Amino acid sequence: MNDRIAIFIDFDGTLYDNKDKFIPKSTIETLYKYHDKYDLFLSTGRAKFVLGQLEEYLPLFKGMVLMNGDYVLYNGKTLRHEYFDEVDIKHIIKVCEEEDIVLALPTTDECYVNDMDEFINKVLDGKDLPAIHNIEGFNFDTTLHYSMAWVFAERAKLEEMAKKVPNADIIPWGRYGGDVLIKNHSKANGIKTILKELDYKLENTFAIGNGDNDLEMFDLVNIAIAMGNSSEKALKAANYITDDLHNDGFKKAFDYIDKVVNK
Repeated sequence: MNDRIAIFIDFDGTLYDNKDKFIPKSTIETLYKYHDKYDLFLSTGRAKFVLGQLEEYLPLFKGMVLMNGDYVLYNGKTLRHEYFDEVDIKHIIKVCEEEDIVLALPTTDECYVNDMDEFINKVLDGKDLPAIHNIEGFNFDTTLHYSMAWVFAERAKLEEMAKKVPNADIIPWGRYGGDVLIKNHSKANGIKTILKELDYKLENTFAIGNGDNDLEMFDLVNIAIAMGNSSEKALKAANYITDDLHNDGFKKAFDYIDKVVNK
């Protein structure tokens, strides 16, 4: 049995400030301070190719739970890769076309989107990447393996979409976007893969996050820590609430973990 402490860490809103587009200095210092003492795992809804802001610091993580749990990497090895059936992807595309919803479909290393400007502004922070391909209309290649989708529309329109895609879950983020996941899939599925593969004790697990797509992760681990800037649901689900991202919240989360581990 592995006696190490495993900490699963969200990216957007936890490590990274989406609005001002930076990782706070105290957050970077905390990653360097604790990456040897504890086993750090990134746990995000993003694919690896849209983690450019974190690229310099990825070696500090032992592994990555990507695409909301359906793509898991450890030491360069793929431990988990789940993706939508082609029938379900065709249905998601059809509903988005009917509802006039901007759609982006990522594979593990590239992405196809039918409104490049919208996608770049909302997800890529205004940066164009060679891995991003513009699609005319809704003519997506449905034979590729898509673990999730990103959709861009007002919250009310996404709620209507959710009623029409029974084999998927839609997790809104912000006021104008959401993740489309395989039904009942979440970050927790990917974390379970890590725990089993590396034989961690559940009692030695922590998670730090801020969004609705962190709820299942919070339910799984022993101690869940919500950033001060978290969604209402994340705040309610947490065992401990740290400060927000701008007020050294990430550093304070690790101060708390240290106290728990060393008590």
